[in-house]
Amino acid sequence: MKLAIVSILFLFTTLFLTAQTTKSIIDEVSADSLLLSLKQLTGAEVVDKLGIIQNRKTVFGREMASKYLKTRLESYGLETRIDNYRTGGNNVIAFQTGSLYPDSVFMICAHYDSVDEFCADDNASGTSAVLEAARILSKYKFEYSIVYALWDEEEKGLIGSYNYAKSSRERGEMIAGVINLDMIGYDGNNDYLFEVHIGFNPKNIFLSDKVTSILTDNKFDLEKSTQIPGTDRSDHYSFWTFDYPAIFLTEGFYTNDFNPTYHSSDDKIAVMSLDFHHQISQVAIASIFELANLDTISSVEDSTDIVLDIFPNPTSDFINLKKNRNVEINDIKIYELSGRELLSFAPDTYSNSIEITNLQSGMYLLVVNTATFRFTKAFIKI
Repeated sequence: MKLAIVSILFLFTTLFLTAQTTKSIIDEVSADSLLLSLKQLTGAEVVDKLGIIQNRKTVFGREMASKYLKTRLESYGLETRIDNYRTGGNNVIAFQTGSLYPDSVFMICAHYDSVDEFCADDNASGTSAVLEAARILSKYKFEYSIVYALWDEEEKGLIGSYNYAKSSRERGEMIAGVINLDMIGYDGNNDYLFEVHIGFNPKNIFLSDKVTSILTDNKFDLEKSTQIPGTDRSDHYSFWTFDYPAIFLTEGFYTNDFNPTYHSSDDKIAVMSLDFHHQISQVAIASIFELANLDTISSVEDSTDIVLDIFPNPTSDFINLKKNRNVEINDIKIYELSGRELLSFAPDTYSNSIEITNLQSGMYLLVVNTATFRFTKAFIKI
């Protein structure tokens, strides 16, 4: 009983520490930094060594924008490349390698191309949030890898993201979850309502739940409207097409507060609601932080007696537990991140493979208790 109580206390302590760290991430998201990116992307401010980005609609303008984005991402120490998937089509991809699960990726993304000049809301707003995510999160070490992706030719039919998602599926890449940001800067009626589009796939629910928990656990003026299934008119749909978990954060697409300057040169920073944009950026960045950074809820006790090897992670059916040598296990438990116990295994019912087929998609904690040690690992069920 004493060990069980200690385990619960440890669980809630680590969750508290995670919440404290998340708050610091939220506080670090800078409205001034977001605004500078908006100005540079819309040509309102000169970009060092490049000049003014006149537009993001022509081949020349998009190429100039892609060079700017690559330079920005590289300045944060990220491995960055131009994904030239066809003539005149250039995605910008930055990769941050995870420490434990380098082959499992969480992605934050936006399209940077436009249909006219300026196009601040569509979609310098989402692009600036991805740049801000890279600026902040690149300073941390994560267990899962993070991809910061900026898509070209979304306005021509999701071409850039479709090529990336298709190639990823063909290569068998594990994309654990995608948060797509498109038009997150207009709030004409000042109600701070934004939408999260989640589709029909149950795999997407844990991403939406993460956004909800960030909103609930921190102080925001925002109100979330969940759209099921939502629209297919942005880059998250490319990932839905290839059965990757993805959600879409946007302004009032279905809730009667859509930007009236959409797809015109009147879509300027002056029309945007900058605090609304700032808060959605905070929520998206904090969500990726909690999804990818599990260090604060891993075991603080090191031992060579037992190794928790969860592979693949994310997983869909089983957790595999490997031990270095024989060690007596008292019990094995699985918890929600809220601390609620879901499953418990006694030693006589335990095997090296733990079936989790009946768990819903989401993030969980596996806790293994021995007579002298406690081991905790986080895993994702998809």
